[in-house]
Amino acid sequence: MPLQRIREVMDEEGISNLVLTDESNITYALGQKASGYLFITDEDVELVASKFYQYSIEGVETAFAGSRTEFEELLEEKMEGLEDVSADSLSGGLKEYDVDETDVMSVAREVKTEEEIKKIREACKITTENIENLRKNLFSGLTEWGAVSELTDFYAERGVGSSFVTNEGYDLVHRNCLSPHRDPKDDLIREGDLVIVDTGCRKDLYCSDVTRTYCKNPSEKQEKLFNDVKNIQASIIEMMEPGVKISELAQKMDDLVDQKGYDVEKNVLHLLGHSVGVEVHENPSIHSESEKELKENMVLAIEPAIYVEDIGGVRIEDTVLVKEDGCEKLSDPQNKL
Repeated sequence: MPLQRIREVMDEEGISNLVLTDESNITYALGQKASGYLFITDEDVELVASKFYQYSIEGVETAFAGSRTEFEELLEEKMEGLEDVSADSLSGGLKEYDVDETDVMSVAREVKTEEEIKKIREACKITTENIENLRKNLFSGLTEWGAVSELTDFYAERGVGSSFVTNEGYDLVHRNCLSPHRDPKDDLIREGDLVIVDTGCRKDLYCSDVTRTYCKNPSEKQEKLFNDVKNIQASIIEMMEPGVKISELAQKMDDLVDQKGYDVEKNVLHLLGHSVGVEVHENPSIHSESEKELKENMVLAIEPAIYVEDIGGVRIEDTVLVKEDGCEKLSDPQNKL
């Protein structure tokens, strides 16, 4: 259970009283959507939340506030008598109290429990089915927005939502794209286009994140670009195991891009990847300055991409589980151009 995991890390860090303010941290801890202030001790869990949640919060002692004044009064009541308090953020009303900021939640969330992995695996399965279903119709007269609509409809039919909704985004379908997160357009998708499909769903609060690049009638340059990115991803995933420095993954990406004749500064436009959990983008991110190492049961999205003028972009992304002796791709639709 996430609460058990949080308490384990609290004990390791010598934290007796923890207050959570970040909505995703509260959702992670409770296994249900909630926001406000969550108080965690060795024995108790108590929530101060808006009346918005009055009929939805289950299984946790909750005090509901209907105004800012009520929030402040309830917070003061909960904080009274507490000593050595730590919080994930000194936002809102906590600024008025003697509270230490801690990264204990980042540490807790970066390693997944078996139950979390099960949910992410199921989300990846649904996303795999969605991508394979879309590919059948991708070059049959769809626009970018039309393709996004098909992805959305598929998820709705299976009772899940997009991973990206809470990130103020949506699933992406881009043709010949040099701007990784631009809005989709009404442009018709043609057989000679390089088409990036970036999608994920949220199953029981947990996310998947998968990207594929397709082209029905590729040129030699398009095919080479695709194979280069595919081989880069395979090389990076092959080196993933507990103890490997995250910075080494980022460095490997840069080295391979350079070896294949591309310019890292011009052709690599975003990080290699990030963790996945109750948010689709979580810490740790994969970058050259990271001081973290891979740990067993981390779940990371590995998304190498190369963008070349006059050709377009290729991005290939899989959600990957770090295991005791290597790793496992949780998402694995057919990875063919």
